[in-house]
Amino acid sequence: METTGIYHHLIYKFLREKAPCANWQYEIIVVNPADAAGLSGRPKNDKIDSKNLSKYLASGLLKKGLPIVEVLEDFKAIFRRGMRLKKDMAALKNRIKKNLDRAGLRMKKLDLSLIWTRKFLNYFVREEKTLGEFLSEALKEKGPLTNHRNVITKNMEKFQPYLLFALTPAETYKPVSRINFEKI
Repeated sequence: METTGIYHHLIYKFLREKAPCANWQYEIIVVNPADAAGLSGRPKNDKIDSKNLSKYLASGLLKKGLPIVEVLEDFKAIFRRGMRLKKDMAALKNRIKKNLDRAGLRMKKLDLSLIWTRKFLNYFVREEKTLGEFLSEALKEKGPLTNHRNVITKNMEKFQPYLLFALTPAETYKPVSRINFEKI
Protein backbone atom coordinates (compact mmCIF):
# COMPACT_ATOMS: atom_id res chain seq x y z
CA MET A 1 0.00 0.00 0.00
CA GLU A 2 1.00 3.62 -0.48
CA THR A 3 1.42 5.84 2.55
CA THR A 4 -1.20 8.54 2.31
CA GLY A 5 -1.66 10.88 5.25
CA ILE A 6 -2.51 8.93 8.37
CA TYR A 7 -4.94 6.49 6.76
CA HIS A 8 -2.41 3.75 6.10
CA HIS A 9 -1.62 3.40 9.83
CA LEU A 10 -4.91 1.68 10.70
CA ILE A 11 -4.70 -0.70 7.74
CA TYR A 12 -1.07 -1.52 8.52
CA LYS A 13 -1.88 -2.18 12.20
CA PHE A 14 -4.92 -4.31 11.29
CA LEU A 15 -2.99 -6.42 8.78
CA ARG A 16 -0.05 -6.85 11.19
CA GLU A 17 -2.40 -8.09 13.94
CA LYS A 18 -4.20 -10.51 11.58
CA ALA A 19 -1.02 -11.98 10.04
CA PRO A 20 -0.46 -14.73 12.69
CA CYS A 21 -3.98 -16.19 12.29
CA ALA A 22 -4.23 -15.87 8.48
CA ASN A 23 -4.47 -19.00 6.31
CA TRP A 24 -1.51 -17.81 4.20
CA GLN A 25 1.68 -15.95 4.93
CA TYR A 26 1.93 -12.39 3.70
CA GLU A 27 4.32 -9.53 4.00
CA ILE A 28 3.14 -5.97 4.54
CA ILE A 29 4.99 -3.49 2.38
CA VAL A 30 4.39 0.21 2.79
CA VAL A 31 5.62 2.28 -0.14
CA ASN A 32 6.49 5.95 -0.24
CA PRO A 33 4.07 7.66 -2.68
CA ALA A 34 7.02 9.49 -4.26
CA ASP A 35 8.47 6.13 -5.32
CA ALA A 36 5.18 5.02 -6.86
CA ALA A 37 4.35 8.40 -8.41
CA GLY A 38 7.33 8.30 -10.76
CA LEU A 39 6.08 5.14 -12.47
CA SER A 40 4.42 5.57 -15.82
CA GLY A 41 0.78 4.85 -16.64
CA ARG A 42 -0.64 5.27 -13.15
CA PRO A 43 -4.33 6.15 -13.41
CA LYS A 44 -5.90 7.58 -10.24
CA ASN A 45 -8.28 4.76 -9.39
CA ASP A 46 -7.88 2.79 -6.17
CA LYS A 47 -8.62 -0.61 -7.70
CA ILE A 48 -6.36 -0.09 -10.71
CA ASP A 49 -3.81 1.62 -8.46
CA SER A 50 -3.55 -1.37 -6.13
CA LYS A 51 -3.19 -3.81 -9.06
CA ASN A 52 -0.46 -1.67 -10.56
CA LEU A 53 1.35 -1.40 -7.23
CA SER A 54 1.40 -5.20 -6.94
CA LYS A 55 2.74 -5.50 -10.51
CA TYR A 56 5.43 -2.89 -9.80
CA LEU A 57 6.41 -4.72 -6.62
CA ALA A 58 6.57 -8.10 -8.40
CA SER A 59 8.81 -6.67 -11.10
CA GLY A 60 11.11 -5.05 -8.50
CA LEU A 61 10.30 -1.43 -9.34
CA LEU A 62 9.22 -0.48 -5.80
CA LYS A 63 11.43 -0.27 -2.75
CA LYS A 64 10.10 -1.48 0.55
CA GLY A 65 9.57 1.44 2.89
CA LEU A 66 10.59 1.64 6.51
CA PRO A 67 8.42 -0.15 9.05
CA ILE A 68 5.76 1.99 10.68
CA VAL A 69 6.66 2.97 14.23
CA GLU A 70 3.49 4.47 15.67
CA VAL A 71 5.20 6.76 18.18
CA LEU A 72 7.40 8.25 15.46
CA GLU A 73 4.40 8.65 13.16
CA ASP A 74 2.57 10.48 15.95
CA PHE A 75 5.55 12.79 16.46
CA LYS A 76 5.70 13.49 12.73
CA ALA A 77 2.00 14.34 12.73
CA ILE A 78 2.42 16.65 15.73
CA PHE A 79 5.33 18.49 14.11
CA ARG A 80 3.47 18.79 10.80
CA ARG A 81 0.43 20.19 12.63
CA GLY A 82 2.69 22.65 14.48
CA MET A 83 4.19 23.85 11.21
CA ARG A 84 0.73 24.20 9.69
CA LEU A 85 -0.44 26.22 12.70
CA LYS A 86 2.59 28.47 12.38
CA LYS A 87 1.78 29.13 8.71
CA ASP A 88 -1.90 29.73 9.52
CA MET A 89 -0.97 32.20 12.27
CA ALA A 90 1.31 34.10 9.90
CA ALA A 91 -1.46 34.25 7.28
CA LEU A 92 -3.97 35.47 9.86
CA LYS A 93 -1.58 38.16 11.12
CA ASN A 94 -1.08 39.34 7.54
CA ARG A 95 -4.85 39.55 7.05
CA ILE A 96 -5.22 41.56 10.26
CA LYS A 97 -2.45 43.94 9.17
CA LYS A 98 -4.07 44.37 5.75
CA ASN A 99 -7.44 45.16 7.37
CA LEU A 100 -5.81 47.66 9.74
CA ASP A 101 -4.06 49.25 6.75
CA ARG A 102 -7.37 49.60 4.94
CA ALA A 103 -8.91 51.26 7.99
CA GLY A 104 -5.93 53.62 8.32
CA LEU A 105 -5.09 52.16 11.74
CA ARG A 106 -1.86 50.31 11.02
CA MET A 107 0.35 50.89 14.01
CA LYS A 108 3.79 49.85 12.78
CA LYS A 109 5.15 48.91 16.21
CA LEU A 110 2.12 46.88 17.31
CA ASP A 111 3.28 43.27 17.73
CA LEU A 112 0.41 40.90 16.90
CA SER A 113 2.17 38.04 18.70
CA LEU A 114 1.55 39.57 22.12
CA ILE A 115 -1.50 38.54 24.15
CA TRP A 116 -2.48 42.09 25.10
CA THR A 117 -2.42 43.15 21.42
CA ARG A 118 -4.70 40.30 20.40
CA LYS A 119 -7.10 41.03 23.29
CA PHE A 120 -7.10 44.72 22.39
CA LEU A 121 -7.91 44.02 18.73
CA ASN A 122 -10.50 41.40 19.65
CA TYR A 123 -12.49 43.95 21.66
CA PHE A 124 -11.83 46.94 19.40
CA VAL A 125 -13.18 45.29 16.24
CA ARG A 126 -16.50 44.75 18.01
CA GLU A 127 -17.01 48.50 18.61
CA GLU A 128 -18.17 51.33 16.37
CA LYS A 129 -16.28 53.97 18.35
CA THR A 130 -13.12 55.93 17.75
CA LEU A 131 -9.96 54.36 19.09
CA GLY A 132 -9.73 57.07 21.76
CA GLU A 133 -13.30 56.47 22.98
CA PHE A 134 -12.71 52.73 23.02
CA LEU A 135 -9.48 53.01 25.01
CA SER A 136 -10.98 55.34 27.62
CA GLU A 137 -13.85 52.88 28.21
CA ALA A 138 -11.82 49.68 27.92
CA LEU A 139 -9.26 50.74 30.51
CA LYS A 140 -11.84 51.66 33.18
CA GLU A 141 -12.06 49.66 36.39
CA LYS A 142 -14.64 47.20 34.97
CA GLY A 143 -13.57 47.50 31.31
CA PRO A 144 -12.72 44.46 29.16
CA LEU A 145 -8.98 45.22 29.13
CA THR A 146 -8.35 45.90 32.83
CA ASN A 147 -6.00 42.88 33.03
CA HIS A 148 -3.82 44.51 30.38
CA ARG A 149 -4.22 48.11 31.53
CA ASN A 150 -0.56 48.57 32.54
CA VAL A 151 0.94 47.32 29.29
CA ILE A 152 -1.57 49.28 27.17
CA THR A 153 -0.85 52.44 29.16
CA LYS A 154 2.90 51.92 28.62
CA ASN A 155 2.27 51.61 24.87
CA MET A 156 -0.12 54.56 24.64
CA GLU A 157 2.27 56.57 22.43
CA LYS A 158 1.66 53.98 19.67
CA PHE A 159 -2.06 54.83 19.78
CA GLN A 160 -1.73 58.65 19.86
CA PRO A 161 -1.79 59.32 16.09
CA TYR A 162 -4.87 57.09 15.68
CA LEU A 163 -7.14 58.17 18.56
CA LEU A 164 -9.67 59.83 16.22
CA PHE A 165 -9.92 56.88 13.82
CA ALA A 166 -12.86 54.48 13.91
CA LEU A 167 -13.63 51.31 12.03
CA THR A 168 -16.46 51.43 9.53
CA PRO A 169 -19.47 49.18 10.17
CA ALA A 170 -18.17 46.84 7.44
CA GLU A 171 -14.80 46.54 9.22
CA THR A 172 -16.26 45.78 12.63
CA TYR A 173 -17.08 42.26 13.71
CA LYS A 174 -20.54 41.52 14.96
CA PRO A 175 -21.11 37.92 16.03
CA VAL A 176 -24.07 36.31 14.31
CA SER A 177 -26.86 35.77 16.80
CA ARG A 178 -27.99 32.21 17.26
CA ILE A 179 -31.32 31.28 15.76
CA ASN A 180 -33.71 29.48 18.05
CA PHE A 181 -35.18 26.88 15.70
CA GLU A 182 -37.65 25.68 18.31
CA LYS A 183 -39.59 28.94 17.99
CA ILE A 184 -39.75 28.77 14.19
